[in-house]
Amino acid sequence: MKKILFLISVFFYAAAVFSQDKNANFSVALETSSYTYSEPSLGVKLSGPKYGISAEYLARNAQKGGLFAAAQLGFMTGNVDYNGYVENIATRVVTPHSVGGIKDYYFEGRFLLGFAAADSGSASSFWPYLGIGYRRLFNGMGVDAYGYDRTSTYIYLPAGVRARFKMPRGWELSPSAEYNIFLGGTQESALPGETIIKNQDEGYGLRASIRVSKNLGRAAFFLEPFYRYWNISQSDWVYSYYLSSVAGTPMYASEPANNTTEFGLKIGASF
Repeated sequence: MKKILFLISVFFYAAAVFSQDKNANFSVALETSSYTYSEPSLGVKLSGPKYGISAEYLARNAQKGGLFAAAQLGFMTGNVDYNGYVENIATRVVTPHSVGGIKDYYFEGRFLLGFAAADSGSASSFWPYLGIGYRRLFNGMGVDAYGYDRTSTYIYLPAGVRARFKMPRGWELSPSAEYNIFLGGTQESALPGETIIKNQDEGYGLRASIRVSKNLGRAAFFLEPFYRYWNISQSDWVYSYYLSSVAGTPMYASEPANNTTEFGLKIGASF
């Protein structure tokens, strides 16, 4: 935690210094995506469309080697459908089960520090960066007698690169690729009468996008298809008083290995 607070402090200091040169911009975008969460070992899947908004403030100090800092916020929400099964804990009988209209949303905040490997007048430039990210997802599975609400949190280090290619007539092409180093997270399961918290220690994430923008002077407008992926290993095992009381024997719970895939599109403007 101390390392995370230190990185955030460094970011804010860098952003304040860089913005003094007024070499900064702010962008905002609407997003839509196709979202799928799955637990392959159990045949469980949650899927559906998502909609949301994102914003970025980027400041660059061109006087000191092209260093830049960026703050990013994003929120996505939408109803998803569950396809899987329910298990009677006492009898161990498994029954297929599906339910729709599940409330599902996530918030993400990220801080990046990097270096622009070309001056602002070049036709192309490359922007490698590192950062710190936080993701919190709520999944309202408690819509019927078989489900329960779940909350996931991830802390991770984004490591990636952006590229910028200036085209004729104010057009610009900006692909990006990123690997997310998973530092850790938790899975909170709100069972009747108790909330159990399971630690997740291993996993990784991937991101890729390609932005096409048109500069119109004081503002630029852009389209940006994107891909986001998470692969999270099984969590630790936690004793559950509720499950133990139902089964009549000590019961432990864990979060199965899972992956999340999201394909989407941003439409926005930068100033």
